Amino acid sequence: MRTSLRTALSLALWLFFTSVIWAAPVHTQTGNLILNGSLELGSFVPISGHDKASAASYWNQWQNSNGALTSKMITEAEMLAMTGQNLRDGQAALRVSTTGGGNGVYTWGHPLWTSSTLPYTLSGWAYVLSGSMAANLGSNWTEYAWSTVSAGSGWTFFSVTHTGITDEICIYSGAGAGDFIVDDLWLNAGTASTHPNIPEPATICLLALGGLMLRREK
Repeated sequence: MRTSLRTALSLALWLFFTSVIWAAPVHTQTGNLILNGSLELGSFVPISGHDKASAASYWNQWQNSNGALTSKMITEAEMLAMTGQNLRDGQAALRVSTTGGGNGVYTWGHPLWTSSTLPYTLSGWAYVLSGSMAANLGSNWTEYAWSTVSAGSGWTFFSVTHTGITDEICIYSGAGAGDFIVDDLWLNAGTASTHPNIPEPATICLLALGGLMLRREK
């Protein structure tokens, strides 16, 4: 009986921290240098093809000759149905599906974002269904810094800083075919992210503790 009670309490703690503490906040975009970084605006009808506006407003898509590419805004309900997870912010996110590597979405030329050689930091959340996602920050493929997220990691926070000419962001399939969701993207000047939705160390510790308790009961 005591073992069953402890198991139930451990499970309750785990569900509480994952569903409440990790629930997606709806926060202001003040301080974000890119438009539609929250990925709330766009088309819920799939957009396929090369060198055209993507499903997300203010973002375009690029398709190399090595595969097809489709972008689509998804809802919270769609995310839950696919993964059992909530979105990271608001009620929409962007899904990118491609059959070849190096295909994805990109953006540049935002009013608050003045290209310079000062350091900029891009950060956000990615959920990779298959393959891998790469987030590049730099200038027209000539000089970039990047961060990658692979399938099986769940919602993963990424951050990348580039010092040098910085006027473009690319979010694409890292190697070969890929299917991934991005949400809550943020760009700021400086070498550290000012993203308002960075996972707190204390929250991570609580989640790890809940997982440890569950493993000990098995």
